[in-house]
Amino acid sequence: ISGGVTVWFGAEESAKSMMAMGAAVVVASGGEVAGMLAELSGPVVHLDWEDGANTHRERLRSICAGAGVDYEQTPVWHVRMTASLKESARDIRRLVAEIGAVLVIVDSIGMACGGDPSEAGRIVETMQAARSLGVPVLAIHHLPKDSRDKSRPYGSVYAAAEARMTWLVEKDEEAQVANGSLRLALTNKK
Repeated sequence: ISGGVTVWFGAEESAKSMMAMGAAVVVASGGEVAGMLAELSGPVVHLDWEDGANTHRERLRSICAGAGVDYEQTPVWHVRMTASLKESARDIRRLVAEIGAVLVIVDSIGMACGGDPSEAGRIVETMQAARSLGVPVLAIHHLPKDSRDKSRPYGSVYAAAEARMTWLVEKDEEAQVANGSLRLALTNKK
């Protein structure tokens, strides 16, 4: 996740947010989670339009425990969002500067639009706001329901075109059922 906006997208319940929290722990702790390593480490800001602080804490504690990382020493800042990213960008830039954040997670970019992400202007403005934060951004996004085309995320083509990279996240249901583990596949689409 270097520079610009990277989009992880996938179907509902594909563990995108959980995997993003794993990436946050890797960056915030400088450790390793599920084979992920970071090129730099430091505080992470998690902008959350979908879940509250309790869900955030539960995920963060679980991942830290599984990775042998001290939860109390892992600087992942949860910010519950209601306004659009465009409207909030100035305050988020201030927070990023104050805490010296090196990564921002946007969960989810569709919700961060403050409206319909299939409107080209809305998604372009949101991606521009994400880039204005001055640090790499990991944006979580979705696939259209019942989509056969898994080549790009939901909404306007600009959800992919404005991103530096896009990755499809898919959960292997058979592996999860067979042994209680969770196996994810990431496929680079851009």
